[in-house]
Amino acid sequence: ILEGFMSNDFHPKVPIPEGAVVYSDRVCFVFGQIFSEKQNRNILNRKQIGTPCKDEPGMMFPNNQYMKSFPHEFEQYTGMSSLVDRLSIGLFAAVSTIIDDIGLRSCLESVFGAKRTNSILDYAMYLMSYHSNASEHFEYRMEEQLLFSERTYSDSFWSAFFSKLKLKEIRQFKTIWAKKCAERKINMGYASWDGSNDDCDSKKTEYAHSGKAKSGTSGKIFGFMYCVAEDGTPITYDVYDGSEPDSNEIKNMISFLKPLGIGIEGAIIDRGFDSQECLDQLLLLVDDYVVKLKERTEGFKYAAKEKGDDIRSLNRKLRIPHKRIIGTTVNSKFFSNSRQKEWVHIYYDFENGGERAFTLLDEVDGAIDDIKKYVAAYSEYEAKWEEEHKEKKDSKKKSKKDDVKKAFSPSVPAKVSQYIKIKGNTPQTFEIEVDDKKLDADLGIKGIYAIGTHKEMSAEKALCYYQLRDHIEKVFDTIKTMLGFRRVRTETTDSLESRMLVAFVATIIVAELERASKEIAKEKHSSNPKFDTCMTIDHLLAVHMSLLSNSTYGLQRKSLAKVRDVYKKLNAPDDVLEKTVEAANARFQKKRKKERERQKQKTSKSSHTKQKSTADQATDTNENTSTNQNTNAQDPEPKKAKRPRGRPRKMKDPNEEAKPKRPRGRPRKAKDPNEENKPKRPRGRPRKVRNPDEETKEKRPRGRPRKEAIV
Repeated sequence: ILEGFMSNDFHPKVPIPEGAVVYSDRVCFVFGQIFSEKQNRNILNRKQIGTPCKDEPGMMFPNNQYMKSFPHEFEQYTGMSSLVDRLSIGLFAAVSTIIDDIGLRSCLESVFGAKRTNSILDYAMYLMSYHSNASEHFEYRMEEQLLFSERTYSDSFWSAFFSKLKLKEIRQFKTIWAKKCAERKINMGYASWDGSNDDCDSKKTEYAHSGKAKSGTSGKIFGFMYCVAEDGTPITYDVYDGSEPDSNEIKNMISFLKPLGIGIEGAIIDRGFDSQECLDQLLLLVDDYVVKLKERTEGFKYAAKEKGDDIRSLNRKLRIPHKRIIGTTVNSKFFSNSRQKEWVHIYYDFENGGERAFTLLDEVDGAIDDIKKYVAAYSEYEAKWEEEHKEKKDSKKKSKKDDVKKAFSPSVPAKVSQYIKIKGNTPQTFEIEVDDKKLDADLGIKGIYAIGTHKEMSAEKALCYYQLRDHIEKVFDTIKTMLGFRRVRTETTDSLESRMLVAFVATIIVAELERASKEIAKEKHSSNPKFDTCMTIDHLLAVHMSLLSNSTYGLQRKSLAKVRDVYKKLNAPDDVLEKTVEAANARFQKKRKKERERQKQKTSKSSHTKQKSTADQATDTNENTSTNQNTNAQDPEPKKAKRPRGRPRKMKDPNEEAKPKRPRGRPRKAKDPNEENKPKRPRGRPRKVRNPDEETKEKRPRGRPRKEAIV
């Protein structure tokens, strides 16, 4: 079904093309050869083009694959148009507007050329539309969407396409795009940096190493890191070894961006980068950083000790405006090995703190209840077991495995093991101890978090900067959820790099759509989910054009009201959809014209091969030629006989007797009947005659003599 839809019995019957292979239930045609990664060789690209007619030999019911592969023949035999009845154009028009407006198309074409750029954009649209990176579904899912390429491609094309993109070209594009961001004067300000990882099924990929993925599974993973501007625009990315820590990989990103003139004032990073070495590397590129500190750091402990009571109280002066958060700032070292004091901003979130505190209390109380239930159940089991085996105690027979009493082994869940301790080895001596001091200390920290900055600033400003990390969190959510990259199916490192390139291009486009959706929601004073990015893409996919009776497309205007505001925010012209339909019609007409010319050349070539020139078998007399000329004189345009090739054959005289054929080879020598038959000469060396008086020698034993056994 994926190779081509099942045959449509409503289509009129068509002749089976020459060269097709007919089976009992299908008709297949070979479209050249493709490279198979599984078999590591070229195989025939065989596809189903219809089903044979049982009542009429040589005829078949065509399917969509036949309609796409033989459009001229389909129109000739069926009288129907080979174009699709309906094509979605909304997303194509939006993507075209975005890539031209921000200069993404020029960056791609300068490296990959127009044809490969169209393929990259088509696959990016596929990722955005169907949230999947499985190439096998591309051909039949995207056949009703207007694409940048001339036609839809199969899975084999995408496998070859991703494997042929060079790493040198990908690095060149990342350099050009970073420079384009600098030229556009994007307000980079405090850029967000973060890394993540993904599941990778392939064992041949150099980046895939064993580890624990963000999805919670254990297997082969690879890592990738993004740098996102303050307004949410992705600046650059990198793909690296799954076993490499994010803090080490950020050094490569720094060395890449530093010579490109990227104006990044500060870096916003997560707690995974809170090490003195990583922060020192960041200061080589930026003037400031905003980092979330872990609870074990010296800066967090000092700030919680000094200001913990103040922020847990409802102090109106320490409240962050328009938020249910209390915050303040202290000057302290981040780590024990820090050379200087920096600024630690500590906050208390009442809603978050209360929820997390009661969650911890529920886990502790639930663990205690489960342990008590286990003790009660074991006491009941022990009493019952003692009663059943009371008579067997005095017997000397060995007890069976089922007769052995189970051991008393209550356990504490790992989450709360630091608060609960169990004493006693029997239900009678059993006792539960709770470390109330440790529990109260951890309950007091719930809802408290700290943010460190290199420069001095207020707690409110530091919190606003750190909340900009929401952009990069949405980028990762886009990659794994919207684009379907939670698991990557690829075989080689080059293919992995190429797929992540397409994902990066898609995130740039999605960031622009997200910005437009937010502006629409802000103008409507609404936080309704219908204005989010996914819903915007769904509305764009609903805009389509339909096939008219004159084999051209017309715009359907029923669903335009929902997307007019989107195109307006993308700086698209008012008639962007009308121009898209016009350009699509021109493209299809040009394609059909080429198909007609190709068909004419094909038919003329076949007719030319059928008209073979035949040489004259004999040379006629002058009288016969003259009569032939007189008879041909009646024709308006007599055809000239072609000159025969080679020497004409000599005609045989029917009255002449046939000569015997000359025998081949040397004639045999005739035997003399009077001559006696000589005995044949024996072959080989004659045998030596044994002397009967000579003693017979013993035969020499063959092979290696046996080794005598040692007694």
